[in-house]
Amino acid sequence: MSTLFSSIPRRDWAIKNISVHFGINDDDLDGLVLLVGRSSSGKTALMRLIAGDKLHSGNVFVNGVNIHDNDVRNTRPQILNCKPNCYDDSLSVLDQLVNVGRNTKSSYDLVKLVARDFAHIIGLTDKQLEGKPSNLSQSGQYMFGIVGGCMQSVRDTMPVSIKDVQDQGLYFPILLLDELFDSEHSSIAVKVGKGLKELTRLGGVVISATHKPQYLDDTAARIITLSGGEILTDLTEN
Repeated sequence: MSTLFSSIPRRDWAIKNISVHFGINDDDLDGLVLLVGRSSSGKTALMRLIAGDKLHSGNVFVNGVNIHDNDVRNTRPQILNCKPNCYDDSLSVLDQLVNVGRNTKSSYDLVKLVARDFAHIIGLTDKQLEGKPSNLSQSGQYMFGIVGGCMQSVRDTMPVSIKDVQDQGLYFPILLLDELFDSEHSSIAVKVGKGLKELTRLGGVVISATHKPQYLDDTAARIITLSGGEILTDLTEN
């Protein structure tokens, strides 16, 4: 894949000559992936392309379908780059997550079940889900935003009823974290990272662009280093 308009004037391409797969590689789940490299190395540009930004050349496929094929109901990669707004207490945490995940066909009970399941995977408790967003801790606020990203990512793929999920299964989300924890204390990244690791173990895709890879070093399974818009190294952690 390639895209024009680098933020560095002397480079014509933000991303060039990249071929990379995320999710299942060699029949194994990827785990959490870190994108590292200097500023303007191409980390954010790569994630924006995965999320659906226009390509100059090349293709991006999600679940085997071109991401620009809007006729197919598919998982939609979501970029998360800041903490969510947690000052609206008009609805509980769970009800707000349900609203984020609603579509025109899925039942309320199904969307609520999916929201609760993702929340438990990421690390939110039932007490937190029934409470107000403003009462969440710092790490809880990030978890709230991540679960919201999960709901947005799978919203178009959710079937009609709970029985349909039992029969057909459910797509897992694709989350693109753009320096999400870089301005926070490492303890927050470590705590939230446990839920992200569990999400990838179950089939989700989580890619985190960061200048502080040490925050998620114990959680990451793969580290990709970018330089000048190209992949310098792609290493799997043991």
